[in-house]
Amino acid sequence: MDNTMIEIMEEMKEVYLRDNKPVVMGVSFGKDSILMLTLVWKMLESLPPHQRIKTVHVITSDTGIEAPVMTDYIHRCLLKVKKYAEKGTAQSNGPLPIQTHLVRPATTSSFFYKTLGRGNLMPTGRVKSRWCTDHLKIKPMKDKMMQLITEAPCTLESHHRLSLWLAVRNEESARRKQSISKYAEGEDSKWAKHTDFERDVICYHPMKFITSDEVWFMLLEEGKLPFGVHMEEVISHYSEDVLECGIKTSSDQGSSCGGNQRQGCWTCGMSKLEDPMLLRYIGEGKADYVHLLEWKKLMLRMRNDIRYREVMPRRSLDKLLKEVKEDNQLGLFAFGEEEDSHYYESYDRASSDHYSPGGMTVEARRILTEYLMYIQQETGMLLLTQEDLAMITDCWRDTDGVDIWVEDLIPTKPSYDGEVIFLPNKRINRKETQNRAPVHYVTIDLKLGAAELHQFMKDRRQATGKSIFFFPSARDFSSEQLVWNNATFVVCSEHITSSMEAHEYVCKWLGWSYQQFTDQTKEMAIRHLILSALGEGIEQQHKRQLAQQNPVENIVVVEQDGGQFSLVI
Repeated sequence: MDNTMIEIMEEMKEVYLRDNKPVVMGVSFGKDSILMLTLVWKMLESLPPHQRIKTVHVITSDTGIEAPVMTDYIHRCLLKVKKYAEKGTAQSNGPLPIQTHLVRPATTSSFFYKTLGRGNLMPTGRVKSRWCTDHLKIKPMKDKMMQLITEAPCTLESHHRLSLWLAVRNEESARRKQSISKYAEGEDSKWAKHTDFERDVICYHPMKFITSDEVWFMLLEEGKLPFGVHMEEVISHYSEDVLECGIKTSSDQGSSCGGNQRQGCWTCGMSKLEDPMLLRYIGEGKADYVHLLEWKKLMLRMRNDIRYREVMPRRSLDKLLKEVKEDNQLGLFAFGEEEDSHYYESYDRASSDHYSPGGMTVEARRILTEYLMYIQQETGMLLLTQEDLAMITDCWRDTDGVDIWVEDLIPTKPSYDGEVIFLPNKRINRKETQNRAPVHYVTIDLKLGAAELHQFMKDRRQATGKSIFFFPSARDFSSEQLVWNNATFVVCSEHITSSMEAHEYVCKWLGWSYQQFTDQTKEMAIRHLILSALGEGIEQQHKRQLAQQNPVENIVVVEQDGGQFSLVI
């Protein structure tokens, strides 16, 4: 046995026998944590049964979105640890005091509930907040830690109630080393404070100062690990260059550090569009993973597509809609009322100074959900359970008011025509937009206050099950003391080739088509025509007045979204 392993095991033994506080180990069954578990296992085997007085809790996490082969591997390893510990080994002379725990995120914290149910955006490298790490990994672990802290004995000899053993190493990355040092008791110490349970938990990092190459050499010496897992199975989840600095045959090969190492969630938006992990699995013969890669790429593309984004974040919309008072609901779309004398000053003007959309629309979420169902049907991989589907559709009804049931969903592989990306200044991002269809703008004048306008659009989404992104604004004529709001819809589809078709599409969505009119929608359509004509007339009058005052200075050159230039008075 390597001297380094012996030294670490002896130190582990001293720490284990120091007190009667339980030990908790976070194990992912990657190379580092599986070596730590191996060393702990051997240390326990070396102790006589009467000295194995402390329970070692082995905790691993199932995020629900690990690559299926990785999920199977983790479950299989944990089951072997449990079985071998209960039965004991030839070296242990009886069972080992090891208890296994598998933690999962709550259903309402799961990745697919958050993204497909609520429409939360998949975190990418462009965002600082990674809600998925907190909900899928940290919170389930913290909940289990809290449970174990509560169950742990409380003594006067020391303030902490249990110790957390982690297989972190300084060499993993500069960021990890900085994180370890921040809470360490000293630069050379293997002990550190716990960020969330400082009073109850003390952290021990037995492998803090060893290198990745040493980890692999120690493991490869073992062959079959003492709890029944073969090293061939561990290595299969890494790239061919398992050593941190792989063998190089020329100076221009560059460093292989961190290249294609073991990864986790197959849905992760932090990796490249062409996910190296999934590509490696595909290259190893797992052809079904092509479906997972294509689904992930579609979600990342739809994520920034204006056609599949809500007009504003849900919290902002909910706050705005509170302004629509209950006593105003009945008269919300009534148009025959007399105008208030302070109408112009008090009018609830709509505005959108920049493009800052909310989450993904229900339409997008349905497309992605049915695509996952299709993949599940084609491959046999369990990606969404019936409980998951029920929770997702319940969320659509309860949160968004869209009546879709599990029975309405049809496994479908979608046809996607390419993303339409907008810049914060509300102009098309020509560099990132992949859709080749023309983008049309349809402006509809509506005599509704800002809150009422958004309430009406929400009602239309609920009625149609579809969304059309729009920019709200106010048409304000101060000299005439006239103001009303409008919505400029963004329409882009390979099936819509003209402005007239785009206008018809929006009108149909608004319910302004033959046999769809109600008394209210008919009145709104008439008012739109009146307001549109009135606004155009006022604007033309203003232009004539400006031209008469100074005909040359009021001619300007304007660049249209299509790249064309025009003269505007």
